[in-house]
Amino acid sequence: MKQGIFTFLGAWFFLFSFASMGQTRKEYMIRPVNEREYHIDGYMNEAFWNTAEKADQFIQTLPSLGQASSYATDVRLAYTDHSILVGARMQQPKAILSKQITARDELSNSNSDIFTVYFDTYDDHQNGFVFRVSSAGVQQDARMSDGAESGDPSWDAVWNSKVSISENEWVAEMEIPFSALRFAHQPELSWGVNFFRLIRKLNENSYWNPIDIQKQGFLAQTGILKGLKNIEPPVRLFLFPYLSTGLLQQQEGGLNKQRWMKSGGLDVKYGLNESFTLDLTLIPDFSQVISDNLVRNLSPFEQLLNENRPFFTEGTEMFNKADVFYSRRVGERPNGYYDVQYNYGDTSRYRIDKNPNVSTLYNGLKISGRNKHKLGIGLFNAIGAPMNAKVYDKSTDENFTIPTEPLTNYNVLVLDQALKGQSYINFTNTNRYRQGNATDANVSSLIFNLFNKKETHSLTLISKLSTIHAADYKLGTALGVVFSKISGKLTYTAYADRQSPNFDKTDMGIQFDFNKSSQSININYFETQPKSRLLQFYKLGTSHVVTENSVPFAFRAYEGSAFCFLLFKSFWDLTYSINSKPITPTDYYQLRGFGKLLKTYPYVYQSIDGSSDSRKKLFWGFALGFGIANSSHTEYVNVNQIIRYRFSPKLEMTLEGGYVADNNNIGFAYFDNVLNEPIVGNRDVKEYTGELSFKLNLSPTMNFTGRFRHYNSYIRYNTFHRTESNGEWRNNRLAFRRDLNENYNLQNVDLFYNWIFKPGSRIVVSYKQWLNDAYILNDRTETNYIKNVSTIIRSPHAYEFSIRFIYFLDHSQLPRPPKRYM
Repeated sequence: MKQGIFTFLGAWFFLFSFASMGQTRKEYMIRPVNEREYHIDGYMNEAFWNTAEKADQFIQTLPSLGQASSYATDVRLAYTDHSILVGARMQQPKAILSKQITARDELSNSNSDIFTVYFDTYDDHQNGFVFRVSSAGVQQDARMSDGAESGDPSWDAVWNSKVSISENEWVAEMEIPFSALRFAHQPELSWGVNFFRLIRKLNENSYWNPIDIQKQGFLAQTGILKGLKNIEPPVRLFLFPYLSTGLLQQQEGGLNKQRWMKSGGLDVKYGLNESFTLDLTLIPDFSQVISDNLVRNLSPFEQLLNENRPFFTEGTEMFNKADVFYSRRVGERPNGYYDVQYNYGDTSRYRIDKNPNVSTLYNGLKISGRNKHKLGIGLFNAIGAPMNAKVYDKSTDENFTIPTEPLTNYNVLVLDQALKGQSYINFTNTNRYRQGNATDANVSSLIFNLFNKKETHSLTLISKLSTIHAADYKLGTALGVVFSKISGKLTYTAYADRQSPNFDKTDMGIQFDFNKSSQSININYFETQPKSRLLQFYKLGTSHVVTENSVPFAFRAYEGSAFCFLLFKSFWDLTYSINSKPITPTDYYQLRGFGKLLKTYPYVYQSIDGSSDSRKKLFWGFALGFGIANSSHTEYVNVNQIIRYRFSPKLEMTLEGGYVADNNNIGFAYFDNVLNEPIVGNRDVKEYTGELSFKLNLSPTMNFTGRFRHYNSYIRYNTFHRTESNGEWRNNRLAFRRDLNENYNLQNVDLFYNWIFKPGSRIVVSYKQWLNDAYILNDRTETNYIKNVSTIIRSPHAYEFSIRFIYFLDHSQLPRPPKRYM
């Protein structure tokens, strides 16, 4: 048996080691210029542009794959001791130029023409930098990882750009400091490079080095930048001191209280050497971020929330590679928060004077980079302050303090070795240590991701280990193997994994399955040049997944699905999908905490969604879904709509609405203390979501944004049941209870003013309003959605008004004392 395994692995390593090489790459030879010879103004009038090598002959990926771009593009590069200079002349009549003004980093789907430069500074096909500028002068930058094109737009660099527009062309000039990039310190550098141009009115995408959209790995398809010689990596020391002030009003202990907020701190970016950067935040303040889109969560798992805090979004792609780090764990709600609310919520006896709903951080730091041997190293650390609630006992006239979270240390360590092509080895470790006897946890992950030289196939081996130190010691493992064909019209992925019963990454990560094994196959067919007058391209796919309980081994569910995606030449798109669990699934999670199973309904679900041409002033997106199970009154309806109207190049508004009707939803209802077991309920659930938002961009550096969101969930129970040992429940009906019906509401208002008054420096003014907690109108379970909205508007709210001033200081631009000569 062992010999067979080694023979199998040896065959794959042979395949991955000796396949033929890929496509030929274009080359660009860059030359140096004197720093006094240029001025970034968007005109390219300097003489050195005329002698610089030309990058032209762009090739389309859309709408006419493989054809030359409709209009000529001429890109030229040069470099100084401190920066790379990029100039691009893009021919086209002014009449077809689009130039919508957006906020910085929000160019996706904007109505603007765009020029982009990509740098793969280690030429490892996996990590890079992207810099974009629109015809309206708006900048966007991003860090690229895993070889993908889109990158992380939350990463911000300080660089300079200008554009100019004439009757027959528009011109973009960029100055990108070497301090914004990471690269090896070598006498002569060779980087991956590519250029992109979007002509928005034609929806034409074209690249200098051609891109095969049927092949995985965007950075593996760049050209080569040569000629960078004797570049001395600059001292990279950037300081972002900030001051913040504001007013907070919220309900505490049944009373409205106001608190004047004053805060100050410092963010630091320091280049430890040419490759590694230290990011440090001292006394962080994350109040000025958009509110979470919370919902009434009936699932046994927590809700996955987006990370909106800049320190945790910028440059964290390396830390997220192994899927064991969920940054919302850092500074999350104290573990004892709800205990205080539950034990001391009786306002006749107690007054809760203070019970923080987020944990305060003393500081946070990140060290990340990649050396000349293409070894990426990442270190994340944060220290959470001990959190306490303060309660007043009215009967004894005493104040007392209740610890809700101990002093906590959060750590993530990453070692990521890039191999040839897109292959890599990744080791990630997360750990969380709490003061005293509280739980500590540690998770390690090792991933081998191997590509053949032609980069048509990949093999991934995954191994993870978790340990939890609490009252007892728990050790768990997770193993996975993935084999994929990743290029061509027909692609597929085969995947198998197994988790042991004790594998648990939730202390620093997020997990939606436990003690689970699965096997899956995904097959896709992608046609880029269909023989149709209507279609731009289409994609077909099907997937099949079987899941089991690991220990004891038992069948859970089989799920099959299929989809068809169509992009029309009118640039409308349409997707039809169908998925089904035809065999009665067993849910191991709904009652997991009580050691019980739950049989749920087999079902079939179909949906159709699509959107209109996003270039138009009026944009419409929709999703319609309908499902049904093998029982009466089990219909599932899902409707989502989005309408966006662009009033001018500066102003647009968006209205979104969603409706879900889930009949005969079966799940945990309550725990019966007499029977000493959990009770499941058969319930009808209806959810409504409405959101109105606007964006007013006065210039590329000044904008207003706002949104109003209301969420409502109705829960109406039909029957209650005990469960049998095998998870069956239908024949064990209990007496009906009406007191569990629920009318649940959430509401948020977010208004922001953002002014970048100089590169890297900004003033942010924010107003946020929300309900202190979910507002439950259980005495109005028959109220419709519109009445709910009006009732909530008139209800007591908490609000926060704040102003923040952030200033950017670059060590290289600070005044130097004059030299003294003896």
